[in-house]
Amino acid sequence: MRITKIELKGFRVFHGSYEIDLRKEGRNLLVYGENGSGKTSFFQAINLFLSTRTPLPEFSANQNIFVETDDNFVKLSLGDGQNPDQLYEWSRDANPFAESVILSAAKTKGFFDYKSLLETYFLQRNQEKVDIFDILIRNLISGMNNGITNTPFGEEWTTIEALSKSRMTQRVRDQINERLEDFKAGLTNAIADLNTCANVILADFDHTIRVEITSPDLVFDNTKKQFSNKEIGLSVTYYQKTIQHHHLFLNEARLSAIALSIYLASILLNPQSDLKILALDDVLIGLDMSNRFPLIKVLQREFIDKGWQVFLTTYDRVWYEMLCQRMQDSEWARAEFYCGETDEYDVPIYKSGKGWLEKAEQFLNDGELKACVIYIRTGFEHILKNFCDKKNLRVKFRSDGKYDSQDFWEVLLSEKALKHQQGLLNDIELYRSKILNPLSHAAFVSPIKREIQEALDTVKLLEEELERLLAPALSSKIIVNKAKSRKSSRKQMHKLIVQRIARSENP
Repeated sequence: MRITKIELKGFRVFHGSYEIDLRKEGRNLLVYGENGSGKTSFFQAINLFLSTRTPLPEFSANQNIFVETDDNFVKLSLGDGQNPDQLYEWSRDANPFAESVILSAAKTKGFFDYKSLLETYFLQRNQEKVDIFDILIRNLISGMNNGITNTPFGEEWTTIEALSKSRMTQRVRDQINERLEDFKAGLTNAIADLNTCANVILADFDHTIRVEITSPDLVFDNTKKQFSNKEIGLSVTYYQKTIQHHHLFLNEARLSAIALSIYLASILLNPQSDLKILALDDVLIGLDMSNRFPLIKVLQREFIDKGWQVFLTTYDRVWYEMLCQRMQDSEWARAEFYCGETDEYDVPIYKSGKGWLEKAEQFLNDGELKACVIYIRTGFEHILKNFCDKKNLRVKFRSDGKYDSQDFWEVLLSEKALKHQQGLLNDIELYRSKILNPLSHAAFVSPIKREIQEALDTVKLLEEELERLLAPALSSKIIVNKAKSRKSSRKQMHKLIVQRIARSENP
């Protein structure tokens, strides 16, 4: 079972409707997103959809604050690649949390970000030692079944805590002690498995480090009604030497590698389901480049090859481009989010299979005029940049590396091949000043749908004209490549003929 399509409308930063198609096979997804572009909102949409929270999340609490309609939603299409997909919806009037496939996936899923990794070391820097009891029991292995009682550890500990606050009769004391012994015994076994799995993963990052999570020797004080020896310690061996206060000694990259290993190991030891989702939101901030590729190796070996669907998000553009080169298109889909601004709210700009102008047309038809203008502007900039790149046109250098449409527009106006299209260029100049810039910045003028449609049509005409101008250049490149190929073939044929003649003369 895989997620084959994700649809968002009016959720958090997403003002309009967005669709991410993962194809029938339910590909993994690599997401690039600028800060403020909606990357984290996308991450949370899936995370909350597969929620185990109590109480369950309400859609109204996550609806975009600028949306006034009630037809907003998060939708997931699930499929097995053979049968028709099943659509599940979370909205004001519908919730998917009781569906068996969603319920089981919520217990299996692994969702964490960089802040989650910090909990294993950063929050304890003012303490004498690291204690991960709460992180482990209430989060990482809360859904893992105790092998002795066949009850999830999180649920089991909640029951024990509730009993400890009851009126302390002999019967209650006996219940607490009995449950506590089973809890400790099962936890000792689980931690042993966790240590083994975590160190296998950690070795991919850094073979000089090993971790050991220690089991607590829990004791209940009947008189004080409290637990002692409740700590679950985390010790680290570095080059076979135990480190005191490793959270203060090791660098950020190693601490992140340790945290990642523990988190990933705990997910693998949790109960399995038909829908297995692993999502990592910017967890690579603290990892240097030498540790990032081992993470991809771990994800492939321990998760993707075992049927997990992985969602990986990052705001690091260089890292994103490197991953795009390494990931197979048959296994990975890609999504890019950018931040567009109006005078009232931000608009996530999603680069999908649809072009910028196609998406602008959709927003226009939906009455989302400001979002439409943002997409027209983005499409316009993309068209200019693409033309300048293909024609090897020189653009004015900017030391900060920040270019806008004006930089490329000035270069385009100097192109002799466009002199006969002065009318089109004048129209573009008109709409740049009248529609695109004012609607994209603070000097907002109430939009008129007809004028926006005309601006969109004009930018489409410019795109067609520039594509026509590029066609001969592309054709000439094809011709040159074919000529080189034919020349190479002739050389190879001549070489073969010479060799055959030489063999016939020297039998």
